[in-house]
Amino acid sequence: MILIGNQRGGAKNLALHLMNERDNDHVEVHQIRGFVSQNIMGALNEAYGVSRGTQCKQFLYSLSLNPTRTVDVDIATFEAAIE
Repeated sequence: MILIGNQRGGAKNLALHLMNERDNDHVEVHQIRGFVSQNIMGALNEAYGVSRGTQCKQFLYSLSLNPTRTVDVDIATFEAAIE
């Protein structure tokens, strides 16, 4: 599995990208925690709001998990990679 991570800003653009089925083969919201909002757009907007108070420009960490196309990966494997 290929793991690609980077620090970034642009909460709205990230949320729109994550939920864009045209550019993503498979997207599943597994968990949202530590936010009042229960959806991606709201949670990332909350993070943006906090960043405005600290003047932080790259307040998000984005991690893409890309398994080999020929392998069917279960949720437990994704969770192990994240840990």
